[in-house]
Amino acid sequence: MPQTTMRLLSVVDAATVLGIAPRTVRRWLQDGQLVGRKMGTSWVVFCPVEHTLSAPQTVGTILPQRAQLTPTTMRQRLRQLGHRLMTVGNAAVGAHRARGEVFLTWRRPGHLQITFAMGRASPTQRWVPRALGIDLPFWLKERQRWRQVQRLLRQYEQLRLWCHPRLLRIPQILDVLEAELCRLHAAVEAYAAHEMAQSVHQT
Repeated sequence: MPQTTMRLLSVVDAATVLGIAPRTVRRWLQDGQLVGRKMGTSWVVFCPVEHTLSAPQTVGTILPQRAQLTPTTMRQRLRQLGHRLMTVGNAAVGAHRARGEVFLTWRRPGHLQITFAMGRASPTQRWVPRALGIDLPFWLKERQRWRQVQRLLRQYEQLRLWCHPRLLRIPQILDVLEAELCRLHAAVEAYAAHEMAQSVHQT
């Protein structure tokens, strides 16, 4: 599944792209209408790399056109975010699908639940992943490097529980879930950007 590559814009740059005032950008960020994250005392906005600052864009170029929300589309978006979280998390800690390695994967095919897995030997199979849940055992030496990913994973797990079919029937719940989904997406992208910057700095 192709992923949209994001870049970070300052509030001023985002205001230039959208042709609006910086204070409006800050208000939209606080309301969840723009995808971004507060780093220290300043906001940053996540924007697809294909958009340039050469000319003001319409709001729709950064804000995705709002499709009609349904329980099915919400679960699809949650699954896409799950794929992204697994990709970012596994890459950040250098996880590989090998025996003895811990990595993120779906608990089972077609399910929204993400879990840590660890390769183990089996009498009938050479190697199969063993589910560990979202809390790693205290004795695992790799536990520390997964700490930030676990925080994001717990937020994802909360959203997954909210996406229960019965809860999705509650009026306005989809709007609340969409806002939380955008916030978690911003947090995942901020983590990915931070890890990329750290790797560049180390090299």
